[in-house]
Amino acid sequence: MTVKKGAGLKVSKPDGSDVEEIAPEPLPRGHPNRYRVLLPLVVSLEEGSYAQGEEFTHQFTPEDEWENLNSGLLLLLPNRYEAIGSCDLMPSLMELNPPEVSATDPQRERVEPGGFFEAAVPLAREEQLIYHIRYIPQQEK
Repeated sequence: MTVKKGAGLKVSKPDGSDVEEIAPEPLPRGHPNRYRVLLPLVVSLEEGSYAQGEEFTHQFTPEDEWENLNSGLLLLLPNRYEAIGSCDLMPSLMELNPPEVSATDPQRERVEPGGFFEAAVPLAREEQLIYHIRYIPQQEK
């Protein structure tokens, strides 16, 4: 059984005794990603300013990254991942704007567990796929 207390939640056994917190600590959210500026604007961050067409590395929150990608301001560049789940994956379906092809198409790229692939997977989608993919930092490539 996994029990995570917090945010005003008190958990106890039927006899009234406390239950120890036994869930693992939450994983850190996000990691630095590479982006390209798409719009004719200047993106200013602590580490510098970047104009249209320029690339940079930055660690956004998953929510801020999603907003910047959806607005068309930034393009997420591909990262390397390992398939760690127990089923085949279709990396292109994980991206922000997946191609207009059927997921059952036999020609579709598939990655078996233990296989590696490159894809532009937003941080919010990575969080949803935590038990299926593992981000590989640049130095491990």
